[in-house]
Amino acid sequence: MNMENSLYLKVRRWNLKGVNNVIKIKTILNILKRDNIQIALLQETHLNNKEHQKLCRDWVGQMYYYYFSTKSCGVCILLHKNLPGYGKYSDPLKCFTLYCNNVILGSDFNCFLNPTMDKSPSVTFAPQVSSLICDACYEQNLLDIWRFHNRTSKEFTFFSHPHQTASRIDYIFTSCNMAHLVSQADIGSITISDHAPVTISIRLIDSPKTYYFWKLKPYYLMDDLFVEYLKEKTDYYFLCNDLEETDPRVLWDAYKAYIRGMIFSYVSKKNKDIVEKQISHLQRQYYISKSEDVLTQIKHIWTLLNNLLTARAERDVLFARQRLFEMGNKPNCLLAKLIKNRPGKKCISAVRDGEGRMCTDDKEMNNVFRQFYVELYSSEGNPYSLKDSSF
Repeated sequence: MNMENSLYLKVRRWNLKGVNNVIKIKTILNILKRDNIQIALLQETHLNNKEHQKLCRDWVGQMYYYYFSTKSCGVCILLHKNLPGYGKYSDPLKCFTLYCNNVILGSDFNCFLNPTMDKSPSVTFAPQVSSLICDACYEQNLLDIWRFHNRTSKEFTFFSHPHQTASRIDYIFTSCNMAHLVSQADIGSITISDHAPVTISIRLIDSPKTYYFWKLKPYYLMDDLFVEYLKEKTDYYFLCNDLEETDPRVLWDAYKAYIRGMIFSYVSKKNKDIVEKQISHLQRQYYISKSEDVLTQIKHIWTLLNNLLTARAERDVLFARQRLFEMGNKPNCLLAKLIKNRPGKKCISAVRDGEGRMCTDDKEMNNVFRQFYVELYSSEGNPYSLKDSSF
């Protein structure tokens, strides 16, 4: 199967409303991996120093986080271990969360900027803090990149059940000179958190096309309904096509193509992407109609999606434990993968020079190290004067 793979940097900002168990952690990592997210700006992790390390697994190569004294608040940045152009593009694309703003700023500001477009039902005025945010963006030359790409759209990132109101309070701001590099900006569905994720795609360079082959995932066979579905479709196929004049080789080759199409059809009905699109469609209907029936459908699909995501995470945890049990004490590929990720976690991102100035540029850091070792191995005294005084 052919898949076009132009090189894009996908950044997602997401308020998680707490990551308090291993199943939710695995669910979040699965979603980010499925959506090909290279940089994840996560907020409200509700994890302490030790528990944040649980997020640095699977596809995560680098992690930067900040936590409060208790299990509340908390922000985290996850970088993919195969980040496109890492090293070459890392300097102009430095990403920070709530506490720093350089090129990309992502956060839940807990307020809407436009009272007409970012609030449902609309209001006549915006909070006072909104003007402060707009002034700060103007001073720092920052741009609300989602609104830049969706000037007339009304989509929201937070829904308040007690007040029955929706608002767009989660933002990604970028420098104005990066606007032409952002090819897409989307708001996702509200699923495992009470906030919807905001995702942008930054165009870097084009890369050659890649190819992959479809394989039947073994865990599908653990579903009894799926097995019965295959038996029913197989019987129907051979009933219609197993004739005397039919060549068995043609019959078998055609069956493989037929049954693969049936598998695609069955799996697509349970596909999380389709369920999320249904949620987005129903949410737009509800923001317009305020119908209780539509809200009931949204809650039902939320439950269905959460069950799918939880089942996927539980299965991954089970297989991970199985691999660890079978290969944990053997020098094989599992150990090699664990060792492979260690050098990336020890990279030096900044150093201080002799004057106490922070250096982040590669050339400047090399000069600091060179100067340090030159001074370390140089003698402070005159070796000839010491030689003369010894006689």
